Amino acid sequence: MNTLDTPEFITDPEGSILKTNLSFARLLGYEKGSLTGIPFIDLIYVSESIRRFITFNKLHHLSCASETPMKISLKNRQGKGF
Repeated sequence: MNTLDTPEFITDPEGSILKTNLSFARLLGYEKGSLTGIPFIDLIYVSESIRRFITFNKLHHLSCASETPMKISLKNRQGKGF
């Protein structure tokens, strides 16, 4: 694995990094071995607009799957909750 120039990593079933090669660590600016235990999903860049979309879809899915209505707070243009 460490002789390859191609970035590679191995995760456990939950998605936490078990092992990376030097190419993968260097690509992300880390030292070899320092990524062990980090959830792979934490390394994925998600823009703020995508994060908002994902959050909205999760809330929508949760409210549709639940028999109990979900209460969420909204904020106005000034950022104040109501």
